[in-house]
Amino acid sequence: ELAHGGTLFLDMIDAASEEIQSQILRVIESKEVRRLGGKSIIPIDVRIIASVHANILEEIREGKFLEELTYAINTLTLKLPPLRQRDR
Repeated sequence: ELAHGGTLFLDMIDAASEEIQSQILRVIESKEVRRLGGKSIIPIDVRIIASVHANILEEIREGKFLEELTYAINTLTLKLPPLRQRDR
């Protein structure tokens, strides 16, 4: 709700539990949130940037990451090598 009209950065989304992944997917698809314990639905317009630290395709195969969430957030993929592997 606080990110409405802005950008939300989800770091290490691959470490989130399946329940949290499902909730994130629901919010992305419906573009609505509800406060904890609240009854009213709040429409949101949020850009999402997510990072993963594991091979996401491997995580999907092992059942650790929701394939549907991958499709919902996978618009642009940037692969950045660790600093120790970059040319100076």
